[in-house]
Amino acid sequence: MSIRLPKKRTIFVPLAIMALLTLSVILGMLVKRSSLDSKPTIDLLTIKDSEAANHIGEKVEVRGVVFEVYTSRKGYTFINIGGEFPNQLLTVFADAELLTEKAFLESLEGKKISIIGRIKAYQAKPLINAHTKSQIKVSD
Repeated sequence: MSIRLPKKRTIFVPLAIMALLTLSVILGMLVKRSSLDSKPTIDLLTIKDSEAANHIGEKVEVRGVVFEVYTSRKGYTFINIGGEFPNQLLTVFADAELLTEKAFLESLEGKKISIIGRIKAYQAKPLINAHTKSQIKVSD
């Protein structure tokens, strides 16, 4: 009884096909990753503070006047726009990173600002979490 070895060509073809498939998968992943890395510029919707409640879940730029900057006993800082608490039209919650900018936050009181972020609903009021100073721009 003799053992027949397959011809080299029959082994080469499946290996070549597997190599091409693997290469195409890797290239596809690289293209997808590079398209994720390059963030396209998206024009944000700019709204007034009075419209914030109508845009829950959206990333927008909200413009309004800061009525109050309040720091709670627990150290949380809130920026109330469009009115004083509990009648504010929008609350901006300053994350831990922004708390190092205490003087900047307090200087906002009475000024017209724009804040960029995703609006959430918190206790039936619109809220934006501010992580960095770059999200807040003071208008002239």
